[in-house]
Amino acid sequence: VTGMLTTLLRAAAGAVYPAHEHGGLEQVYVIDGDMRFDDHMLDTGDYEVSAGETRHSAISTEEGCLALIIHSPHDKVFPE
Repeated sequence: VTGMLTTLLRAAAGAVYPAHEHGGLEQVYVIDGDMRFDDHMLDTGDYEVSAGETRHSAISTEEGCLALIIHSPHDKVFPE
């Protein structure tokens, strides 16, 4: 009904996801592990909401992570 996507993301230790722009509201809940951005970090149990048309730096993980992400299918990825 909303057109949003729900993704269960599992990333191995050392993985990197490229910088991206949100095509709509994004919600992230870190079930386990860590997600590191240029300006902040999310750990197990952290929840973050980002508005549409905002950008995130590349995201990396030291320990690996499992995260639930609700996001727009119109997100734009900027390969490095």
